[in-house]
Amino acid sequence: MRFSAVKSAILAVCALFLLVHDGSGQTLNGVTLVKASIVSGSNDASKPFTVGLHFRMEKEWHLYWKNPGDAGLPIDVAWSLPPGYKALPLRHPVPVKKLSDDATCYMYEHEVLLLATIVPPDRGKQKRVSIGAKLDWLACKDRCIRGGDSISIAIGTIPPKSIAEGRALIAAWSKKLPHPLHDAGVTMGVPAVRQTADSVIVTLRFSGTGARDITDFFPESDESFVLNHAAVRVGDRAVTLPYLKAESTARLRGLRGLVMKGAEGYETALSF
Repeated sequence: MRFSAVKSAILAVCALFLLVHDGSGQTLNGVTLVKASIVSGSNDASKPFTVGLHFRMEKEWHLYWKNPGDAGLPIDVAWSLPPGYKALPLRHPVPVKKLSDDATCYMYEHEVLLLATIVPPDRGKQKRVSIGAKLDWLACKDRCIRGGDSISIAIGTIPPKSIAEGRALIAAWSKKLPHPLHDAGVTMGVPAVRQTADSVIVTLRFSGTGARDITDFFPESDESFVLNHAAVRVGDRAVTLPYLKAESTARLRGLRGLVMKGAEGYETALSF
């Protein structure tokens, strides 16, 4: 099946259970579906510090990982920072993978904290600054609702109790971030890559004490390819990932994602 046919099938699934409705924020029938806030464990903006974007979801509703999978949208963040300050790339906790109506998605349920390090200018002397973020997301249950919010935090004026709570929350969710691959007790061999006019099949092979415990691979997204989740194969110390091309000239140059051992994820980045 070519990429266009697969994409059409996915869109048909989306039409059935990912119906997007415009909403006023994230309120549905008087119930707040998603509540967003920003937390920090530091009151000193003169040196690098971590902030967390905290999302709490109503029961049975979920948000999506940076690769939503076959359907959905990732959480979009646009920072509002003082001059000279910059935000390092967001760090996403390991998501859960679920199948719904033949669509495989990577999602967060109940709550999630996305982490980012804010870096001041080289000679930053300001201890008090406002850090803001404009957020957009897609919350889904049996249907989906676009939502968003603009949130901010005034570093340097946060009450001690809130600093302690923020520090504890950041510490707890930092433990849910992906680990380096070497922590998995595995060594990855040279990937086997077979590219045709329509598809790319990548086989990742592992050795080491933890190789038999590998259960899955969560890929980061690539607009030129779509992963055929139903045909992913895991076993015999290997993971086989079949991709379909958007165009016959597309070439898969690399692969990023999480090697999974149960609920634990281990980051890997490959170049072909």
